[in-house]
Amino acid sequence: TGSNVLSPLGLIGISLFFISSGFLLATKYSKLEKFSFKWMFKEYVKIASLYYLAIIAVIILFSRQTYGGSTFLQIAYHFLFLEWIDRPYAYSVISSAWFIVPLLGLYLLYPCLNKFIRKNIYLLVVAFIIMDIFRFFAGSLSPYNPLFFLGDFCFGIALAQGKRKSAILISLLGLIPNPV
Repeated sequence: TGSNVLSPLGLIGISLFFISSGFLLATKYSKLEKFSFKWMFKEYVKIASLYYLAIIAVIILFSRQTYGGSTFLQIAYHFLFLEWIDRPYAYSVISSAWFIVPLLGLYLLYPCLNKFIRKNIYLLVVAFIIMDIFRFFAGSLSPYNPLFFLGDFCFGIALAQGKRKSAILISLLGLIPNPV
């Protein structure tokens, strides 16, 4: 079917998004190597405020559209970033914004990942192996897990840190075939 043909292209696009996210964070917050609630709250507000506005707009514009299950729970799960917990709600309300959950997870990990990659570029190998294993064995809701994009995100961080040659060679691990 057509969707099977586009699936690899979609994965490439979303991988580029997570690479760019890691790169931009490491460019803007290059010295951040320790978790900061103040920093995370500021980043959360930037992401969540736009996400919440989008949810409200979808509810107003498409309120008659139903996805099955409780409308209140659908909205609550999305506002709390918990839509991945229950399959009927995973792609309801604002399904095109599914990437927000793994993005926030990677933001939480960013300070540690930034520090580890700065100290030893070969930890990028570990990130790609974890990502490949997760992609190979995970279930249908796996894209909601930050591990699904860990290698991509770390690759972006490594590029921002100026470790281009090593990062490109290591990123070839991301080309290991998987059944996504």
